[in-house]
Amino acid sequence: MKKVFALVAVVAAILVVGTACGVAQEDYEAVVAERDSAQAEFQSVEGELQSVKAEFQSVKSELDTMKSLTLPEGAVQLSPVIPGHGGHWANPAQMPLGPIYLVDGKGEVVAIEYMYTKDMMQEVSIPTPEGPEVFMALQPLPVGVTIDHVDVSLALHGHEGFEVPHWDLHMYVITQEEKAAIQPQQQEVALPQEKVSFRVVVSHDGFNDTQGEFRLKVQKGQEVEITFIYGDNDLSYNNPHVIAIRAFGIRTGILDQENPEATVRFTASDTGEIRFRCTLGMCEGHDNLLGGIIVIQ
Repeated sequence: MKKVFALVAVVAAILVVGTACGVAQEDYEAVVAERDSAQAEFQSVEGELQSVKAEFQSVKSELDTMKSLTLPEGAVQLSPVIPGHGGHWANPAQMPLGPIYLVDGKGEVVAIEYMYTKDMMQEVSIPTPEGPEVFMALQPLPVGVTIDHVDVSLALHGHEGFEVPHWDLHMYVITQEEKAAIQPQQQEVALPQEKVSFRVVVSHDGFNDTQGEFRLKVQKGQEVEITFIYGDNDLSYNNPHVIAIRAFGIRTGILDQENPEATVRFTASDTGEIRFRCTLGMCEGHDNLLGGIIVIQ
């Protein structure tokens, strides 16, 4: 009988231990499932954080770009870099008022210039306690751009490019010391691989107002497109030009008031220097239009 009771006790103990083990296994599986769920949730949150970070960097990059001046589409070089001032770039359609962009010797836009006659200024009347005051409205600056200082000068007799009395307004985004350090670079334009385009103003003052050698730099194998733009609208008469690139057998039609643009295309097949020039010897400023050079590297 004692043996029977002992056997029953052993069986009972086995059942109790088995039940306890079963409960422990279920708890373990629940903990594992909870861990896997938390890990998946963490990975999901981490992915969202990476997405937010990427979006933040994109917005920051866009804001940084907005806080600096850049040349707009259609801007062409009107003058070489002037020491302590900068080179002039603008869309010819917006001349003479501007905006005109001043570019330093490193290719950075450092200022915006406007040229105003009294008749061109837009008067804005603002009431004050002492009576209405008249202000002259300017076009708005890009968002985020900070002006360091403003220079205003009166050109009583005008100057080259705008020969009537007017005010020159320069708004610099660099300091006076940085402006004084601006120095000219060699008059040439470096451009990236593959297809490249230039817009060159042709006038009695030269190619882009450059009297002497005017260089365009390209790479061997590039597809090159040059649009020549008539720039003698300041003259009271028509001053036609014809531009030739003889090494490529290229010759534009007549470039004048009625035909203000001519585009040529070619492939820069070999290294070297290729010259282009105006072939109409009768045009005013002809001697200033003999120094066009395409540098193929």
